[in-house]
Amino acid sequence: MGKKDLSVEVPDGIIISCQAESDSPLNEPPLLAALAASAERGGAVAVRADNPLNIAAIRRMISVPIIGIYKRDCSGSTVITPTEESAMEIIEAGALIIAFEIAAYSSDKDLLKLINSVHAAGAAIMADVAVLEEGRRAVAAGCDAVATTLSGYREASGYAQPNDPPDFELVRSLFDIAKGSAKVVAEGRYWTPQDIRHAFSMGAGAVVIGKAVTSPDAIVRRLISLSHT
Repeated sequence: MGKKDLSVEVPDGIIISCQAESDSPLNEPPLLAALAASAERGGAVAVRADNPLNIAAIRRMISVPIIGIYKRDCSGSTVITPTEESAMEIIEAGALIIAFEIAAYSSDKDLLKLINSVHAAGAAIMADVAVLEEGRRAVAAGCDAVATTLSGYREASGYAQPNDPPDFELVRSLFDIAKGSAKVVAEGRYWTPQDIRHAFSMGAGAVVIGKAVTSPDAIVRRLISLSHT
C-alpha cells in the first residue's frame, strides 16, 4: 500500500477544472492559466488541469494546488494518465495531486507501483472511477482520494446525457467504503448550487466544477437547451 504520511492532500471545497476541448478557442496555455487564476480569485481551493504545458502555465499563475491529469490516446480512446511516466511528467510540471483512470491499470502490481511512485515524488494521488467496484479497488490500494469523474462517461457505468444529474448515489457509496481513509471527490455534471450542496451532504469532501464555469460554449448550449423545455 502507498505511503499516507503526505503533507499534501485534496483540499475540501470547490475545485475548478480548467480544461478545453482540442478545437476550443480557449485551448491555449495562457488562456487556461487565466481561467485558473480567475477561479482562484473566486475562491477555488484547487484547479484540475490537463497536460504538462497547461499545468506549467497554470502553476506560474496560481498558488492553490493543481490536480494534474495527462489525457493520452490509447488504442483510439482517450485515457486519463495511463502510465507512470505520464504521472511523473505532470508532477514535474507542477501538479501536487495526480488524478488517473483506475481502469487503465488492470494489474494490481502496476497500480501499486504508480501509487508508490507518486507518493515518493511528494504528490498525492486520486483515482477517477466510473463504478463502485473501481472505487473499492482504489481505496484498498491506498489512493488518497477517489473521484466520481467517469460515472456516465464510460461503458462500465453507462453513458449519461448532458443534462442528466450527477451520480449522487456513487458519492454516498464511495463515502461508505472509504471510511475516512480516502477523500471522496464529486465530479461529473455538476451545474447548480443545489447539486453541490447535495454532494457535500452525501459525504463529498470536494466538488469539481468544469464546464459550468470554464466552458462558455457548453454554458450557452445548456441555456439554449433548457430554455426550450
